[in-house]
Amino acid sequence: MTVVEWLLDSDPSIRWQVMRDLTDEPAEVVDAERSRVAVEGWGARLLPSSPFSPRS
Repeated sequence: MTVVEWLLDSDPSIRWQVMRDLTDEPAEVVDAERSRVAVEGWGARLLPSSPFSPRS
């Protein structure tokens, strides 16, 4: 397993940045992955408690 593969097998908040910076994924794929940050993984846990969250 390469480092990039290991990073891609991670949380959406990491995965979308790896896709954007270290792979040749199309922008649409990267954008779709980024949209998952707010609803899955660490992003979903942290964003609701943020003072910038529309849900707070």
